[in-house]
Amino acid sequence: MKSIYLKLLLAFGFFILTNCSTDDSRERISVSYAFDTYETVFWSIGQTTAPEVNWQGEVGTFLLKDPVEGLAIDNSTGIISWDKSLGIGSHPISVIAMNPRGSAEVALTIESTLAPSSWRGGQNNNPEESNMILIAANRQLEFFEDGSLQIEILGQEGSEGVGVWSIEDDSIEIHLCTYCPNENPFDIPQSDEHTFYTGKIRTFGTDGASISGKWYIIRFNPDSTTLRGQFVFSVGD
Repeated sequence: MKSIYLKLLLAFGFFILTNCSTDDSRERISVSYAFDTYETVFWSIGQTTAPEVNWQGEVGTFLLKDPVEGLAIDNSTGIISWDKSLGIGSHPISVIAMNPRGSAEVALTIESTLAPSSWRGGQNNNPEESNMILIAANRQLEFFEDGSLQIEILGQEGSEGVGVWSIEDDSIEIHLCTYCPNENPFDIPQSDEHTFYTGKIRTFGTDGASISGKWYIIRFNPDSTTLRGQFVFSVGD
């Protein structure tokens, strides 16, 4: 008799557990975006597509788990938008969708890349000068997605040049050569007597952004790196 009672008790417990599990699964909301990573060009505006959501019959709201400057979410649609103040680099975010039935969380990354973009600026020949306002904006700098670049001194025929760039966080390094439009840009870092920029990328809210730092002349014969001055390039109003 005890054996039959124990079996009935176990069967009833299994029924309750299975039923609860099914109910929990049925009640759980879910949210997904078309992509795990969305790419945008630095200092531009854009947005994601609306996510697919199963609200389990009761519409809810969206929010970002942690705020990120330059990013916003539409509480009704879940569309994530960004403005020109979004910094360069990777921005991992978590989106939470919730209603009275529960919540769901999904991880995304907004990737802000430097290329393709166009910048106007210049350089001086004073290693001690710190006032960037004194630098004439007489150069155009174009960044490309493959890590190459083009530069031109405005108003000077034949001054077109090429080079390469790389970034880590908000730091940038640029190897370039003016007056050498036919060179392979990826050969420039191995070329004798070329220009080297090293600096920082900064945003000023939605008003603009700049790349600024110091520039050098690199020579391999004899081996030397000479600080020549300051540089600054910018975009914005």
